[in-house]
Amino acid sequence: MKKYRIYYQKNKQLLNKVIYSSDINNEIMPPNTIKVRLLSKKNSKYISMKRILLFVSKLSRILQVNIALVSAISILQKSENDLLLKELLEELSFCLKKGNTMDMALEEYSFSHKILILHYFKMASNKGDAKRIIKALFSLLKNIDKLNETFLSTLRYPLILIFATCICFISIFIFVVPNLEAVFSQRDNLPIFTKSLFFFNELFKDYLLFIVIFTFLGIFLLYYSLHKYALFRYFIDRILCTYIPVLKELIYIKNMYVFFSSVRTLIKLNYEVNVAIDYSLVLINNKYLLAKMSFINTDLQNGLSIEEAFRKTNVFDETSLSLLDLGQRSNNIDLIMNDLVKKYKKDFKKTVNNISVLIEPLFFFIISLLIIWIVLAVFQPIWSISEFMN
Repeated sequence: MKKYRIYYQKNKQLLNKVIYSSDINNEIMPPNTIKVRLLSKKNSKYISMKRILLFVSKLSRILQVNIALVSAISILQKSENDLLLKELLEELSFCLKKGNTMDMALEEYSFSHKILILHYFKMASNKGDAKRIIKALFSLLKNIDKLNETFLSTLRYPLILIFATCICFISIFIFVVPNLEAVFSQRDNLPIFTKSLFFFNELFKDYLLFIVIFTFLGIFLLYYSLHKYALFRYFIDRILCTYIPVLKELIYIKNMYVFFSSVRTLIKLNYEVNVAIDYSLVLINNKYLLAKMSFINTDLQNGLSIEEAFRKTNVFDETSLSLLDLGQRSNNIDLIMNDLVKKYKKDFKKTVNNISVLIEPLFFFIISLLIIWIVLAVFQPIWSISEFMN
């Protein structure tokens, strides 16, 4: 089934509506139809995660007072001021009235965690328990958003320090070093620190444009390659998840927290464990971890226990594996998933605190070394002149 937007004129106004059809030629068009446009993936519109979260939050709150899903969508449509969300609500309403599932309306748009969100909206349309399903989706997205904010705020501080340090040293090379060079350039036997400072100053003056161009070009190529080539993304994710101290722990814990949160939510919605795992794997944004975990369901179908299937990935620690084994043996897998979510949430907070504690002294140590280098480069020639005069 394809999606079309029909533009037509009514009462001297240009209107449009969206229809789903396997054969557009068999559809009855409204009078004064101007054009029909096929909505492909290239026409997709981006909705930010904050907008999606706000929309799901509003929908969840309305559904909690036992209003039907179609009526809740209509209420939101009348009160919504955001044009993009208003258009989305119009298409959701159209889908429900035509007997289609809501995920079909969302196909036209692009947003984070799209596969998971589409599945929840499809469940809400089919299962008749939209109140509980949308509330569960909102809770899951809210937890993921908070986790991402914490993750980004952890990385933001060192990036600001690096940027501030770069600005300081660029200023030194522009305003301070040229004056020193004019004073000391005629002298022979300059100290090693002064020579190295003058060397980097010459490098800065002669190759600054090339350094800036190659830096931005490198960032662009890295970004493009990560989104274009799956093998390159896998290679980078493997390096980040295997060889970078501290960061590899943060990436692992973050992905496991999101994964087990989704599994827990789906199990509470009465999904089988293997189905919950399958739908939750889409939230693993590290391709290396995803590749190692992608065979869990296959191993479960081949008769392995949950603990054996998870152990085979060589990803999970002994505590997690023991909890999974206990959950299967006691037939309380939902309670164990809750314990795993708490465990990884606690580990994530602990790792973030450890990074915060380590970053500040490390950067101050590096900056102190650079300051000592510049001070010695400036004052050593002055001290040698003073000694010569004495």
